[in-house]
Amino acid sequence: MAEEFKVIVSGTELTMTNPNEIMRMGGPYTCTLSLKDKFISENCIVDNFIFDDATQRLFFIKAHRNHGWMFSINYYSLLEDRVYEFQNMFNMVFIKQFISNSEIEIYHAFHDKDIKQRDVFDIDTERSIGLDKVGETSVGITLEPSQKKIKGKFFRLLTLHLIFWTVVYGLAPSFDNKIITVLTCFVIGVSLNFRSVSRKGS
Repeated sequence: MAEEFKVIVSGTELTMTNPNEIMRMGGPYTCTLSLKDKFISENCIVDNFIFDDATQRLFFIKAHRNHGWMFSINYYSLLEDRVYEFQNMFNMVFIKQFISNSEIEIYHAFHDKDIKQRDVFDIDTERSIGLDKVGETSVGITLEPSQKKIKGKFFRLLTLHLIFWTVVYGLAPSFDNKIITVLTCFVIGVSLNFRSVSRKGS
């Protein structure tokens, strides 16, 4: 029977199974991670988790074996049921806490005891990979930080354009004029919207 133990992180129960020492120096240990009995990922570092209540994201460290061990910062989004992996790899890393909405206090070690190893990891500026499925190990869709911001701005501005042209539709004098007015204005609005967002994202 696989060895299993549970921890509570911000009220969320995590299950860790099959702990394994990977570097033969008294740690770190990896495990298979599950959240409320749902499998999340393999090769997670034991006891180094941060749960962000505001965004419902569980952050953890994952070990990668490729001519030696490297480590990435990952997170599981409960709202999307999807795992994301930041592309920045570390020889050693420890995540301690959020110090702002987008910044995590990290240490280039497997603990937080050495202040000289302290650093800040900004999740808004780091490139992330959205894996196709929970627990998947292959590379999925890569999004640049600027692409994430452009996508959000585009849909917000598009919504405003739709509201405006709906009002225009109601004020047009006839049905034929309404159709022509709405189609013309919609095309112009989307074009201007895309150009505006592109300039802001560049």
